[in-house]
This record gives sequence, C-alpha cells and structure tokens, in this order.
Amino acid sequence: MILADSVSIRVEDSRGALLAVKEKVLVRSRPSAKSASVVTVREGQRMTPLGYEGGWYKVRTRGTVGWVAQDMVARQGNKKAVIEYEMKGYGIAFFAAAALIAAGILLRQRSS
Repeated sequence: MILADSVSIRVEDSRGALLAVKEKVLVRSRPSAKSASVVTVREGQRMTPLGYEGGWYKVRTRGTVGWVAQDMVARQGNKKAVIEYEMKGYGIAFFAAAALIAAGILLRQRSS
C-alpha cells in the first residue's frame, strides 16, 4: 500500500495528434485567451501535443510552438492513462513496510 498526499489521473495522447475543430483556431504564446496569437490553424489541421496545463494544450504546428484551448481541438490517436502521486512524509513508512515484507520472506525461506 502506498499512502500519498495527492493523486492525479489524466489521459494523454501518446503518438497521437490534435485536430482543429473550429474554422479558425488561434495558437497562443501562453495558456491564456488574453495572450498574443502566434499562428492561426484552420479546421482539420493537425497539431502535435507537447503538454497540457489547465485546459490548454501546448502544441507544435508548422514549426511553431504555442498553446491552444482544449475546446478548439479533438484528440486523434492512441491514449494512455497517467497516474501521478506525491509522497511527502510517507516515504519512510513505505520503505519500512517493504523492509518488513522482505524480512518476512527471508524468515519464511529459512524455516522451510
């Protein structure tokens, strides 16, 4: 058992693409609707996903890297689940439990 302070689960594309689903999609310099547009993508054009943050995909398209809102694109390709957890004070407990389990296995082998 692993005790964790925080656990997050997200699904991300692996070797997939993002397709523009609106007639005109603005790729922005930062993940904000107020940031400057760096390139415009037309409906159906593909973008390579590089990351995800708070409703925005970091993408590469036509040699430019920028951010696009998630509601402006559709995912295409393979997907994988990513589970992240953060252990703060529980690392010692985890390793102690693993040591006890290992010791139990060794004792069992010696008594056999």
